[in-house]
Amino acid sequence: AGSWYVPGVTPVTYLRGQPVRIMANSMTSNTGLFPYGAYSIKTCAPPADRRKRESKNENLGEMLWGDQIEPTLYQAEMLVNVTCHKLCNTMKAPQLKQSDIQLIEKRIENNYRGNLILDNLPISQAN
Repeated sequence: AGSWYVPGVTPVTYLRGQPVRIMANSMTSNTGLFPYGAYSIKTCAPPADRRKRESKNENLGEMLWGDQIEPTLYQAEMLVNVTCHKLCNTMKAPQLKQSDIQLIEKRIENNYRGNLILDNLPISQAN
């Protein structure tokens, strides 16, 4: 039997019900010049102290690509189905200022997308 090693990737065995962390990476665009942090727009975000404590230290390659890997409010448990779960109330219209709305619109127009990571692997690209 053969095997191979990918630097930075260690196999993890999860048990039923064990939490699996979902992280956010930078917002990227195929037309925009620069990546932006996942929380550079007003959205549901963990408290600042948790973001600082749980943010992943980037290696040189991640820094060059503009990766900023940070925790999210998403919760997942191995082999536990959850149909729908409310994250937060941050996106209520009265809490968004006109400048927040304009920034979100600008990022959408420039084709920026959010990127999520599960167990060190990309899991989605949200439009």
